[in-house]
Parts: sequence; structure tokens; C-alpha cells
Amino acid sequence: MVSWWLDSYIMYYYAKKNGYQPIPIRVDLWQPYREKELEAIKQFDFYKDIIQISVSDFVSKIPTNVDKQNQIIPWRNLLLWILWANFGEEVWIGALHSEWHWKERDKSFKFFEDTTNLLTYIFNIVRERTEIKTPFFHLTKTGVVKRAINNGISIDDLKKTSTCYDNEYHNCWECSTCFKRRMAMVNNGLEEEYQNNPRESNYAKEMIAEIKSGNKNWRLTEERIWEIKNALATKWIKTNEDIS
Repeated sequence: MVSWWLDSYIMYYYAKKNGYQPIPIRVDLWQPYREKELEAIKQFDFYKDIIQISVSDFVSKIPTNVDKQNQIIPWRNLLLWILWANFGEEVWIGALHSEWHWKERDKSFKFFEDTTNLLTYIFNIVRERTEIKTPFFHLTKTGVVKRAINNGISIDDLKKTSTCYDNEYHNCWECSTCFKRRMAMVNNGLEEEYQNNPRESNYAKEMIAEIKSGNKNWRLTEERIWEIKNALATKWIKTNEDIS
């Protein structure tokens, strides 16, 4: 399942290293950052092997009450998994530890289990079982980057991947994914250029406020709290609002 973001890029090589013959599939959602994503994909030597599927009106049908700033598409994974299940008995998604909550139910264990049962039922005519797998669900984004480095993926190639929601900049400064990406990179001793410091973004301020409140809204796991604190303490510009 190729978005060509950091997680799916690493997962492709993880599958290869573990003896799989992965079939990279990309669905064109016509999202605002699609051109930048395409440019990132074209830099890799297996670009010619990627199966391209277009769903041109996908984003235009997002309900009006969905958080477009953070590009939350609540039914995206269900539709994509049905499409991808046509190609094989296992569908892998780069869902990470601590990255699902009430807004993103399509990254929950219940959703993985229910969708596996649904796809098994639907595709039973051609195979006995169709399964959703989440090989990185026990890892944080920091852990995923660490695994990539330890398994020989080059830092230059990691930096070529695109994670940002902005439709212009490679790495903006204000979206939630830039914050999470830089947090993971910094925690592995890597640095990238951004239009501004993600530490000063609205998302960063939300996370800092949540930690200061004692995690009152239960948005963060202990692992995520450690990641944020460590990144802020080691590399990012400090202000009077720093957390201990």
C-alpha cells in the first residue's frame, strides 16, 4: 500500500528483507499534495513496478464535518483495502503504535479484525482467507525510522520520502505529520530542512498542552509522550513553554 510516505517506503523494504515479493500499489486520491507525492515516488528504482489506481473523486466526497486540515478521511482504509485485496491474500498497512484514537477508527484493532473477517467472506470464492496485517503496529514512528537505519536503508533515501500534507512544500511547518516526522527523525539523530520549526506549529502546541495537563484527554500513550519530550529536549528550538 504505497502512499509514498516514510512508513510505506520502509515497509516495502521490510517485506523484501523478510522474503516476500511485495506488489507496490498506489491509489491516486487527487489529494492536495499529490504532485509532490508523485515526484517522491518517481525517484525510486522500483517506480516502474508500482500499480497505479485512480479514484479521482475520492477527496471531493469527504463529509463536510471531517477535519480537512489534517486530511482525515474516515472511510479511506476500508475502500482501499477492498481494492488492494484483489491483488493478494495479505494486505499490509503501515499503522503505527499509539496512532489511532476516536478520530481514526480505521486504525484500531477492532477495525483490522472486522475488516479481515469481511474480506475473507467477500473473497472466499477465490481464496480461503484474506488478512489485514500491521507489521509495524508495535512500533512508534521513531522505532520505524530506527529499524530502517539498522537494516541498511540509506538516510538520503529516507529524506526523499514525502510525509507533509502541504500541496507545495516538501516539509512545511504546521501540519501534524511534519511534527511526527521530525520527531522521529530527531530522535534518531537526523535533521531535515523545514519551512519553519514544527516545534512552533499549532499541532505541537496542542501536544505540549496535552502533556502539561497530565494527558487529561487520553490522546497520548507513554511512548508518544516520551518521543515528544525527547525530541523537544534534544534538538528543537526551546521557548518559555518547554515541558520538563
